[in-house]
Amino acid sequence: MCLSANRTKVLENTGPAPDVPAVNFVLDYKQKQAEVNKVINYLKKLLRDESGQGMTEYALILALVAIGAIVAMTALREQIVAVFQAVTNTLTGAL
Repeated sequence: MCLSANRTKVLENTGPAPDVPAVNFVLDYKQKQAEVNKVINYLKKLLRDESGQGMTEYALILALVAIGAIVAMTALREQIVAVFQAVTNTLTGAL
């Protein structure tokens, strides 16, 4: 038997495939690619959205003011204690 006769025999013995895995793979790949594209588009939209930016800026400003107040009170600790002590002595003497 020659080689071409073997090929013909193999082709005759194979029938149509009921479920072709290659086609299912392509369909699964396209569906997954569509889902990935949806996620990427959502993330791009989220990065372009600036609606929450104002609140973040206010929070940063508030944090900087708080840090500045803490630093100032720490530096002026002795003077602040002296003022509160004078107020306490004055109020105690008035009663």
